Amino acid sequence: MATVEPSAGGGTSGSNRWEKAVYGMGVAVAAEARFPVDGRVTEGAGTVDDSVITGESAPRPVAEGDRVHAGTLNLSAPLVVEVTAADDASLLAGIVEMMAAAEQAKARYVRLADRLAGYYQPVVHGLAALT
Repeated sequence: MATVEPSAGGGTSGSNRWEKAVYGMGVAVAAEARFPVDGRVTEGAGTVDDSVITGESAPRPVAEGDRVHAGTLNLSAPLVVEVTAADDASLLAGIVEMMAAAEQAKARYVRLADRLAGYYQPVVHGLAALT
């Protein structure tokens, strides 16, 4: 079983590299540590801060059988979580992917607006000179 504990810098340190987390693996998450993977609580009960995912600042109580997501903070007690999604399959990774796609789509519109703005100035000045 892998363990995750809070580090001095406010992040988390672990005894395992999370690139190796696989479906069904047990992960022990200490209080005040972030969950490294999406999973289901198999041992323990406590509260988690889901604000990174939901924006809701109120802590959410969790117990055995409840789902937790990568990036959320375990606030109160050590928990053991069974991995249901790791790395690129996690909810947080999906959100990051959608944000990147939205940024790329926005960049296309910005390029179009810049191109049209390049025509605007000469047309306006030309029409002004004619009048």
